[in-house]
Amino acid sequence: DWSSDVCSSDLFAVPHVAVNYSAAQLADILLADRIKWALEQRDLPADCLALEVVETVAIETDDALAVRIIRNLAEAGFAIELDDFGTGHASIANIQRLRASRIKIDRSFVSGIDQRQDLSVMADAMVRMATALGVSTIAEGVETAEERAKVTALGCTSLRSEEHTSE
Repeated sequence: DWSSDVCSSDLFAVPHVAVNYSAAQLADILLADRIKWALEQRDLPADCLALEVVETVAIETDDALAVRIIRNLAEAGFAIELDDFGTGHASIANIQRLRASRIKIDRSFVSGIDQRQDLSVMADAMVRMATALGVSTIAEGVETAEERAKVTALGCTSLRSEEHTSE
């Protein structure tokens, strides 16, 4: 459970923790209030927690409860990150609908990007779109120096490998 002092400044300094919520959790009308309360009890700012939203946690309409919860958290200062970006059916719409602050470019677009022009073109388009919308990017699954060089050259703001994250 993330609320058990995961990012407590009393234990250790963690500038940012990302938490992935399921569709069932995002249907909990009290979720936003519980998250806000947990951080307030620990005297932690909203920006220490990011809500990862997997694109397949489908949000069909702007009126959906999950959308309202996510927007509520975004308005309270929490980062909203679209996980596995580019693999779902409504990627671009979800950036605006969920008020995303970051997209996480799926590893399927990163693995081998230094050797495949098609991956490079798609990742470049994602980074350019995100930049134009004022949204930061993280490339997931960067495993080689060549992949790192390529996504960095494209302008990706953060990198993640199986071993570590570079921001």
